Amino acid sequence: MQFNEAEKPELLLISGYGNKNFRVGEAKLEGNLLLTTKRFYSLEAIGFEDINIEKLKPLFEIEEGIEIIIFGTGEIIKMVPKGIQKHLVSKKIAFDMMDTGAAARTFNVLQMEGRRVAAVLIAVE
Repeated sequence: MQFNEAEKPELLLISGYGNKNFRVGEAKLEGNLLLTTKRFYSLEAIGFEDINIEKLKPLFEIEEGIEIIIFGTGEIIKMVPKGIQKHLVSKKIAFDMMDTGAAARTFNVLQMEGRRVAAVLIAVE
């Protein structure tokens, strides 16, 4: 799926997704991603079930901090594992889960609102 051009080009926005990849700005990135407003990281996971705190570690080391993490769980919505939920609550980080397409769009909107957002995105076909 393609998105329209971003109004704020300095932001790291998702401009498309599908075929097991994402287009972030002009870059085509294959596979699952951790994404912040300034950086992106490859997420080594076969599927959403493989995600754990250790794999999310880069998000917790960001200097500017994260106020909300959007979980794009694939083609269907899945619950964030309890251990991850407890960790996020202890760090006072809000979170929401949705299908990957909705997560990509929500990530872009929250960035444009100036929020300190991150996304955990499982690639879809």
